[in-house]
Amino acid sequence: MSGANVQHALHSAIDVQRLGRTAESLRRDTPYCFHPVGNTDCFILLNRNYKPIGHAGADWAEYAEFPDLIVEKKQIANGLAQLAPNGHGAFYFFDDGCAPWHGAAHRNRLIALIQQFCVSVDEEQKPPMRGQLLIFRRAQGVEERERGTA
Repeated sequence: MSGANVQHALHSAIDVQRLGRTAESLRRDTPYCFHPVGNTDCFILLNRNYKPIGHAGADWAEYAEFPDLIVEKKQIANGLAQLAPNGHGAFYFFDDGCAPWHGAAHRNRLIALIQQFCVSVDEEQKPPMRGQLLIFRRAQGVEERERGTA
């Protein structure tokens, strides 16, 4: 699983937005979309140039060469619900009309969206609260039986 690398890239993108970089570096380092990878149930995090986030250049990018930016859909499903689908399987953080290099309001909206996405994904990775409570109660019951108090 490379979800940790994707989370790191997203958190780094927030810093990039706050520091106010050049349009070129923003296009390279800002998450634009999660794009499907081939005929899999996986997505890759891309920048505005449809390159893996943090990468630039005119050469075609072979997404399979960036496994650290590829995640399974089930790992980010809650986060994807925060983004705009395009009808072709990709999910977008912004469109050209509200690109973060067009002003502070757009940058702040993107920062908030990235933060919401990360919170959604973090919550998705945690086991359900009810399950945690059940495990805790079972553990207590086992301890109580061992002490002879149950």
